[in-house]
Amino acid sequence: NRWSYFAQYYLSSVASGWDALVNSMDAELFRDEVSKYVAVVTLSKYGSNSISAPMYAALFDAKATSYQERLRPGLVSFTLYMIGMLLVFAPGTRIWPMFCRA
Repeated sequence: NRWSYFAQYYLSSVASGWDALVNSMDAELFRDEVSKYVAVVTLSKYGSNSISAPMYAALFDAKATSYQERLRPGLVSFTLYMIGMLLVFAPGTRIWPMFCRA
């Protein structure tokens, strides 16, 4: 569809400042410790990728015929994401108040 290209182009241009916004918010939230924060985030991403890539490869079935079999990698990804969000919002972890500091 020819409109899908224009819709994708428009939406990506509207959201093009997202990285700059996130970086400025990080700098404001963590001020003197922003370099430590960036280092920890980078290490967390590397660790997450080293776990998720082999897990996705193990869950993916190129010859899957049913919808459930095709959905398996995405469903596991969504489940793990929701567990992460529960950790962020759980009062016992005290992560959410850190985000509300700014």
